[in-house]
Amino acid sequence: PSFKIMARFKDFYLSEMTGKKYDFSCLLFDFPETISKEIQTWGRFNIDDDILAKDGRENETHVTVLYGIHTGNASECFSILNIAKSLALLKPFEITLGAVTKFDASDCDVLKIDVFGSELHKLRRYAELGIENTQSHPEYKPHITLAYVEKNSCDHFIGSDFFAGRIVVVNALDFSSKDGT
Repeated sequence: PSFKIMARFKDFYLSEMTGKKYDFSCLLFDFPETISKEIQTWGRFNIDDDILAKDGRENETHVTVLYGIHTGNASECFSILNIAKSLALLKPFEITLGAVTKFDASDCDVLKIDVFGSELHKLRRYAELGIENTQSHPEYKPHITLAYVEKNSCDHFIGSDFFAGRIVVVNALDFSSKDGT
């Protein structure tokens, strides 16, 4: 099976971009519809709307490979990745979902599912070295964001292994431009 590199402009980016631009572009991958629906349903069933923080729910199940990309031009970014693909460095790989955890942000908690996979870290490193970017976090911690919630409001979910051990094949990357194109 081959690895697809795509620049897709999705409806969810359009809705996020309304009146708002991001400082950087990013590389990400989406999840297959079946597991994406399971994750979204779990979030809607377990996380009450009244404890959502300003940024609310993440409505598109994805893992960010690299945020902080300077260019808004997908072709610049993908030229580097196509070199990796031609050298057989970029091929479909598996990731494994972990437990529900959180990041402590200053004004909320970010409820998330941890994601594991050595090939994911290799892809991140290759992209980080080959594509001009700015990083604000010293360590890459791949995850699926479920929702931004009030501080400590979802601590009872921390450690939940509802999705732990699920394996997902990554065979495509998407580019999301900082300007929505």
